[in-house]
Amino acid sequence: MMADRLEPEETSVTVSELARNVAALIRRAEAGEEIIITRDGSPVAVIAPHFKPNGAALIALFEEYGPDPQWAELIEESRELMWGGR
Repeated sequence: MMADRLEPEETSVTVSELARNVAALIRRAEAGEEIIITRDGSPVAVIAPHFKPNGAALIALFEEYGPDPQWAELIEESRELMWGGR
């Protein structure tokens, strides 16, 4: 299979199907589904739910992995490189 082709289990529609069913596809995206639009079997666009970040994903990462203990040191090194420690 070519790298730019879709995997069979992905939800996809052709550009023509999109034109005929745009309202229904938007409702599916509103419900959380991601739909890949294809032309000649290759993906060209995606209809997906609008993501409104609320920080939950970042909080989940911190809870799973914890803060980087070297973060403050890296910031200080960067500051020194950029501004000579000012």
